[in-house]
Amino acid sequence: MSALQQASARSAEPPEYATQAGDVVRDREEILAVWQDHFGPRDIQGAKFDHFYRENRYGPPILQLLRHLPTGALVGVIGAGPRPFLCRGRPIRAGVVAHFAVDERHRSLGPALMLQESLIDAARGRFDLLYGLPRPSAVAVSKRAGFHVLGTLVRHARVLRHGEYLRRRMPAFLASPSGLLIDMGKRLRTGAADSLFSELQSQWVNASDERMDALWREALHTQALTSVRDHALLRWRFDTPPAGRAHYLLVSGKDGRLRAWFACEEGEGQGGPLTVMDYWSTDAMIGIGRPLIRALIAAADKQGCSAVHLLLTASDPAMAGWRAEGFVPRSEQPLIGLWLNPQRMPEETAQLHVTMLDQDG
Repeated sequence: MSALQQASARSAEPPEYATQAGDVVRDREEILAVWQDHFGPRDIQGAKFDHFYRENRYGPPILQLLRHLPTGALVGVIGAGPRPFLCRGRPIRAGVVAHFAVDERHRSLGPALMLQESLIDAARGRFDLLYGLPRPSAVAVSKRAGFHVLGTLVRHARVLRHGEYLRRRMPAFLASPSGLLIDMGKRLRTGAADSLFSELQSQWVNASDERMDALWREALHTQALTSVRDHALLRWRFDTPPAGRAHYLLVSGKDGRLRAWFACEEGEGQGGPLTVMDYWSTDAMIGIGRPLIRALIAAADKQGCSAVHLLLTASDPAMAGWRAEGFVPRSEQPLIGLWLNPQRMPEETAQLHVTMLDQDG
């Protein structure tokens, strides 16, 4: 048989996989079976699915399925949910790519690529921008599908209790007293600067509120690509998710006006790190004031946290205050994107202001 005949024979073979639009009611249980424990503990998967796909306040998400035709089994799933975004001050229709999973018995490039391409086709005309924060193992297939790496979501850390970290580098009998001395020195330096934020008042609350809308409206949004950080998004994203609730540190002036908020999550166990999942202030885009960051550090220290972690990619001016207060990069996750509407795509690369808020949830 000639090469041409062999190619013709291969092309005549029935396809092994096919994609189709998913239904959030009909396909729910099959999808959860494909998810397994890829997106958190199994006991919250059903609630997580419902929160993102059936209770999304910004409209119905896109859901694409991959089926193995010889058996009819569902072997892959991917979704995209609408998010309110600004790009250089203009509203755009953004969709966050979510819950990309392929059964391990079918994890070759072809089926995974077919699934991602079906999502892109379904998103055309619906979204101006598709973006996502995939696992590193999924970046290659995403790039083959047409996505580009826009940047990275960086985990920054500021240590508050140095003893634990020093124990990795020296004997315990030296690490504990050395850590206490370092901690004391940093607190003294922070205390010396207390006059800078003595007029600030901090309190922890368990839910977002309407004051955050006013803070968003008053803020400079500059030229960044970022989420609309209003009360509605925070309430849906952080206040009601099945995985747990955020705790907000509200920092106000003596006049009672809100100056900044920090949406935080505490690590498991006593004395774990405090993770800042998102934050906002009127100057967040151009550089949040160091007194506001010091108020956060003081509140975390008072709660006995070992460190403060910040998940953020932002411009150098926006990062300046964090760096000056001792936050250093520890790890990063790729941020991918694909512009589907050329009319909304910025002529020059937009600055990014992305936090854990922008993940799929």
